[in-house]
Amino acid sequence: HPVYHSHSKHIEIDLHFFLEKLAKGDLKIQYISSKDQVADILTKSLSKQHHYQIINKLNLIVGALSLWGDVNRSTKKALK
Repeated sequence: HPVYHSHSKHIEIDLHFFLEKLAKGDLKIQYISSKDQVADILTKSLSKQHHYQIINKLNLIVGALSLWGDVNRSTKKALK
């Protein structure tokens, strides 16, 4: 039988809220194939091609950044 824990009450409330919205038709569950799963960029090792496909789907910009030495130069300018 289930044991009630006060720290899990918010999960129960969230679940009931979600199920209520689903029953009313306010939410629609849709299948997403694994190749279109953008969360993979945070959880899986991806090929370079797949990585850039997800970056593109998220509308992120990939740029070459170099922070090497920039902090020291900025600090020296600020100290003058």
